[in-house]
Amino acid sequence: MLNFKKDLNDAQYRAVIEFKGPSLVIAGAGSGKTRVLTYRIAYMMANNIEPSKIMGLTFTNKASVEMRERIAMLVPQNSRQVVLGTFHAVFGKILRNEAEHIGYTSNYTIYDTENSKVLIRQIVKDLDLDSKIYKDIKVLKRISAAKNHMITASAYEAHHEIIQNDRYHNMSELSKIYLLYEERCKKANAMDFDDMLLNTYFLFKNHSEVLEHYQNRYDYFLVDEFQDTNLVQYEIIKMLATKSKNLCCVGDDAQSIYSFRGAQIANIKKFRDDFNAKIYKLEQNYRSTKTIVNAANSIIGKNKGQIPKNLFSENQIGKPILIKELYSEKDEAEFVAEDIKTKILTKHYHFKDFAVLYRTNAQSRIFEELLRRQNIPYRIYGGFSFYQRAEIKNVLAYLFVISNPSDDISLLRIINFPRRGIGDTTIKKIRQYAKRKAISLWEALKDIESEKLSLSSSVILKIKEFTYTLNTFIEDKDIKNVFDLTESVLKTFGILSFYAADDDFVEKKENVEELLNSIYDFVSENDGDTEQDISLAAFLQTISLITDMDNQKQEDINAVTLMTVHSAKGLEFPIVYIVGMEDNLFPSIMTLDSPIKLQEERRLFYVAITRAMDELSILYCQRRYKYNKHEFPNISRFLLEIDSRFYEYYGTNYSMLKNKMATTHTKK
Repeated sequence: MLNFKKDLNDAQYRAVIEFKGPSLVIAGAGSGKTRVLTYRIAYMMANNIEPSKIMGLTFTNKASVEMRERIAMLVPQNSRQVVLGTFHAVFGKILRNEAEHIGYTSNYTIYDTENSKVLIRQIVKDLDLDSKIYKDIKVLKRISAAKNHMITASAYEAHHEIIQNDRYHNMSELSKIYLLYEERCKKANAMDFDDMLLNTYFLFKNHSEVLEHYQNRYDYFLVDEFQDTNLVQYEIIKMLATKSKNLCCVGDDAQSIYSFRGAQIANIKKFRDDFNAKIYKLEQNYRSTKTIVNAANSIIGKNKGQIPKNLFSENQIGKPILIKELYSEKDEAEFVAEDIKTKILTKHYHFKDFAVLYRTNAQSRIFEELLRRQNIPYRIYGGFSFYQRAEIKNVLAYLFVISNPSDDISLLRIINFPRRGIGDTTIKKIRQYAKRKAISLWEALKDIESEKLSLSSSVILKIKEFTYTLNTFIEDKDIKNVFDLTESVLKTFGILSFYAADDDFVEKKENVEELLNSIYDFVSENDGDTEQDISLAAFLQTISLITDMDNQKQEDINAVTLMTVHSAKGLEFPIVYIVGMEDNLFPSIMTLDSPIKLQEERRLFYVAITRAMDELSILYCQRRYKYNKHEFPNISRFLLEIDSRFYEYYGTNYSMLKNKMATTHTKK
């Protein structure tokens, strides 16, 4: 029998039991927000709310899996009926069910960043533009930013201010690229990650009967990490919850650090104004020592316009934070390596208890070198995703085309893989033919004997063999389960045999076998569950929405973690080193001329501090090698903002020494 009053503190308890109406739960770092979300859902179920009437939205698969597991432990019966997943996963299923309303079919492909970049490079080439000016990642970021602000390609083209800005940045053709990008995605029956949100928004906005269906289907909505939502996400949530008003948003304005992804801290104020939401504050930190929490408060207190809260800890006082000056980045890395070794020997910590946090990825190199030299195991968080490996992407490309033959990007990847004698010149002719006829690449391949293509009889035969074989799989995709289908694809097209001559064949074979394992798990875990879709399209959507972070298994690897502060959000480590605390690095040079951006950098530093459980060291250098020269940076202005009662300082900075002397004098 659950005892909610006993298991929760007073603030958590109120946020759990008062589940009707709009509520904003401001959850300070380490204050147990996941506990509140899971107990709130459990409490609703205990009070006869049908689990299928509850929708919970998160930002990572890892978060949704953890929440689902916790709910199942609290309320074993019917917990799987709760609709719980990432924004993209939940809305992706809605889009598949309602695809015809927006001109798609239910087996649409989800383009990852790499696929989107390939398409943009093709468009830039087709328009005969300079690829050095119109770099794929730069163009993609501009298109993504537009979508996050609900600006479609046609609206972009008609927006005078945006067009003027593009001209100023020597990218006057960007609106044409966006139009073609949108057009080709639609023709390929494909969406990128931003499209999934934007299309959900327009689905509900333009089809009132569809919106009403989902408003009636769900009565209660919960949103995790609400401070990270962008404008589109908020508008969708607002539309869904307008009828029932039972919307619970959990977040922390002090941890809003993703504006570069389109996140809007202003959504917190919008929600309060739009729904007149009741505010609950979770202020007890269960993670860190009193000293670490107090230091974090002294930093974040310098930001303006916050929701007032006083984070506190009832843990031990703990050691003072160490702020240390080193001469160079090499000395900085050597200090960290030696300190890790000392603490492992003297305090019996494990390597996995340590994390090194930095502002930019480039800072990791020197730490990797020094840790390797000292035989200290490490891993870089957010490294190369399993699903981004070439051998995995090649197999998945076959599955994407079988599911959605209009997917030109995936078809181009497999048309001559494994090599079957269909060369670049032939592919170019087929692409040009498809463009002239305004048809997909697959349709062009099926019309391969057209005289206009001028192909040799031997090439035509190879293409016909390829299309015939692939078409048998397309016809079988709804008959065979995904596992059997994939096994058959591997054998029929000789994919593993092709890799046999590679030096790293064993590794590639193991990776492909691991992909088969994941498919087997997907089928076996969901088989027999009428609520779960185990189609090929459903599997492809699931793996398309897996992020690098979801692939990391922190507890499985006994190694020091190296990661950016942005990647560290939501994690915790007994011992943390924040390195490179110098102006122009942290805070970033890109933020120094903007008070708003500087406030976000301060929130980022607050996030870094609150990752530490037991001990925290903050390091900076007198000299740093950047841009092929030695620079002598100033100490980070954020270090001067930490209350000097909570740290020990070892360095030569006059202001820091003055602060410590003032503290010592006050004590006397």
